[in-house]
Amino acid sequence: MESVTGTTGFKMQKGYLKAYALYFSKYLDAYKNEGINIGDLHVQNEVLAEQIFPSCIWQPQDIALFIANYLGPLFEKEGRNVNIWLGTLNVGDFNYVQKAMNNRMAAKYIKGFGFQWDGKNSVAEAHWLYPEKHVMQTENECGNGENNWKSAEHTWSLIKHYIQNGAEAYIYWNFILQIPGVSHWGWVQNSMVTINK
Repeated sequence: MESVTGTTGFKMQKGYLKAYALYFSKYLDAYKNEGINIGDLHVQNEVLAEQIFPSCIWQPQDIALFIANYLGPLFEKEGRNVNIWLGTLNVGDFNYVQKAMNNRMAAKYIKGFGFQWDGKNSVAEAHWLYPEKHVMQTENECGNGENNWKSAEHTWSLIKHYIQNGAEAYIYWNFILQIPGVSHWGWVQNSMVTINK
């Protein structure tokens, strides 16, 4: 598979990869110390999006290597009961999933796939080829602040698409926003409920 979005942004060196796995371990411990047990971990949000907020592009062979050689073995050694997810995947090309799953050690640790946005084009194939893995939709397409019937119909069509194609969960991005619901980077978004001041 050729990448159309650049190379992996993470420094693929042993020391960095080992430290990043340790970071996740300490992250889980910090939440546990506050009484919150995390059962599912998505390694990277939007693996093929370089955003103005914290983001990191991961090519499939690189995220698979991180899971196979660092994160999975560390969690196994520590006896953690945490599901490692491949995702969240915002890429519609199913070859991304296959290339990651070709790493047999990574496939052993990956419990499921998280999809969003263009990932909707991969969900059916992922569920069909890997029926033992869980599937989740991780971020609703949040529109541009229309909050109208057409947007609601679009969202319902997405929910139907994901559930019919094996997704066990569908996550709505914005539940309640004040009108106009502008993100800190200036994107006006839809929500289930709007509040008029």
